[in-house]
Amino acid sequence: MKVERAFLLPDLHAPYHCRRYWRCVRKVIASGKYGTLCCLGDFADFNDVSAHPKSAAVRLGFNDELKFVNVALDELDAACKAGGVKRKLFLEGNHETRLERLILKQTPQLLDPANDWRAKLKMHQRRWQVTAYKESIWLGKLRLSHDFGRAGVNAAREACRDVGESVGFGHTHRLQVHYQGTVAGPRHVGATLGWGGDPEAIDYRHKDAVRRDSIHGFGTVDLLRDGQFWLNAIPVINGKAIVDGELY
Repeated sequence: MKVERAFLLPDLHAPYHCRRYWRCVRKVIASGKYGTLCCLGDFADFNDVSAHPKSAAVRLGFNDELKFVNVALDELDAACKAGGVKRKLFLEGNHETRLERLILKQTPQLLDPANDWRAKLKMHQRRWQVTAYKESIWLGKLRLSHDFGRAGVNAAREACRDVGESVGFGHTHRLQVHYQGTVAGPRHVGATLGWGGDPEAIDYRHKDAVRRDSIHGFGTVDLLRDGQFWLNAIPVINGKAIVDGELY
């Protein structure tokens, strides 16, 4: 029986991402195993247009951020092409909405399609299917979104319970999988799939807390035609991951 395979990429936070993680992930994507790739949001950090206080030690101007994020997308597109990825899905995260929120707050008259992050990152030309933040999509019987309104240590369990379906998401930077049954018998899974950021570049949270809680990882999904699926949460340790018995 033919199985569709999908790769789930959590929060990269480019250009503040971990280079070893990024090299590893791109090798897995380019391996030829996956027909679908879904970015779970916060691919871009957009720190310069955030409401958080800025640290001079890590701050880049917004135009420089855009340049580096476009480079990261070029690298991702190249990995997808090498791996034969046919469908590229992008779930907008709260970090991607930072630009629009800043414009609406300070200069709403500049709210224009040309100033939309999708245009600045050439998402249409790159052939990414973008889903707006706070919306979700189905991948078989798995519901995917950047987040489902949960971010704490029990986010995977709580989101699965809240939605009443199987869910996969990013946002929390944690790598968690929680299976739960229902009184009617069906089993559901809730999973948060880590992140790809560099803890040393985070300036809005104590670095020890980031090192403790934020786990490098990604997800893969094996999907049957009837929508049944098998979800795998895969950690990336020191820039290395094992997928299907192969070291990347």
